[in-house]
Amino acid sequence: MVDRQATSESLERRIRRLERNSRFFSVGTLTVLLLGGAAVSMGYVANEPKPIEASGLVLRDAQGRVYARFEHVEEQGGALTLSDDHGASRIRIGVGADGTPAVTLSDSSGHQLVELSILDNATPRILLRDKRETERAKLLLMPDGSPLLYLKDEKGTNRVELASLWTGLSGLAIFDEAGRLRGLVSALPNQKHGMVWLDSEGNPKVQVGLTADGRPVVTGFDRATEPEATDPPAREVDAP
Repeated sequence: MVDRQATSESLERRIRRLERNSRFFSVGTLTVLLLGGAAVSMGYVANEPKPIEASGLVLRDAQGRVYARFEHVEEQGGALTLSDDHGASRIRIGVGADGTPAVTLSDSSGHQLVELSILDNATPRILLRDKRETERAKLLLMPDGSPLLYLKDEKGTNRVELASLWTGLSGLAIFDEAGRLRGLVSALPNQKHGMVWLDSEGNPKVQVGLTADGRPVVTGFDRATEPEATDPPAREVDAP
């Protein structure tokens, strides 16, 4: 015959033991979670993202082709180069070793056709080149605000120069294939405005223009005649 009282006491002891174990596991689990969370937080703080430091960086597509390159070359300075799908460099953005910032655009064959730069930290310059990389046009804006434009032939010889200077001189100069001045159109404040044609030796031969009061003047020169001095547009600025 089953002793009901003994059975009841046995069940009560088992229930108390289960409650104690449950409280133990609850406290232990909470402690583990708190300690784990603290460790994760400390690890995150200790491993905050840091800047990547390297002498160069190369980015490739899924096929392994290079489409961007960021590097520093001691003689040329730092530059970011972007390439097309065929690996040809098309855009280069950099700062030269002398501190000159520049952006260069190239065609699919790698020829540098367009260059935008700032010289001496004060003179913006735009260069246009043909596919042989011969300079064909140059536009400058001088520190005083004067724009200068130079147009060149296939040999890189100046053929046309256009200037508008802060002094008030505006003019167009035309050169032959040897770089000799052959024609000059100028507008001088309070002086003669007109056009002058020169021979191959640089001697003025014909001058057509207007005087300060608006009278038309046509003047012919021979070799023995000393022409009136006329200031031509500024000569090309030497630039690297």
